[in-house]
Amino acid sequence: VNSLKFSPDGRWIASAGEDGLLKLWDLSAGKLLTDFTQHTGPVTSVEFHPNEFLIASGSADRTVKFWDLESFQLVSSTDGDCTPVRSILFHPEGQCLYSAATDQLRVYGWEPSRCYDALAMGWGRVADVTTANNQLIGATFSHSNVSTFVIDMQRVQPLGGPPVQAASPPPMSASGRRSYID
Repeated sequence: VNSLKFSPDGRWIASAGEDGLLKLWDLSAGKLLTDFTQHTGPVTSVEFHPNEFLIASGSADRTVKFWDLESFQLVSSTDGDCTPVRSILFHPEGQCLYSAATDQLRVYGWEPSRCYDALAMGWGRVADVTTANNQLIGATFSHSNVSTFVIDMQRVQPLGGPPVQAASPPPMSASGRRSYID
């Protein structure tokens, strides 16, 4: 298991595996709900959307896939135009997804799949990303050294600069999916 995350409501847990599978588990029933099988390499990272009934998975196959949690179907997938994905993270309010790959950060939307922004990073094989104080923080390690990289999220599309008409994310209500927050 490369990554493990709880759903925002705490009912489910998702596991990302070296076997190329993303598994979704129902904690109260103690059983596997489904396997998501469309990655062609190890699944390295998994994230639940903070508000929508959506999950994302990043993989060594260089793609990020977005899955609907009502139908358990693939919503969209990135083109695999980057290095292997090491870590993913939804923006805290859910507007976009950050994908950390070797020496690169990409910012994605999912309906339809699109890349809002791509930044060259000097972080090598990034280990994890998180957010704090409107900043995206990436961490890497090598032997006994830890490095951190800080990105101002307001300077990255779709959040920064002038609005991009063609690439703006759909309103939350346009997705038609249930919300974790009622």
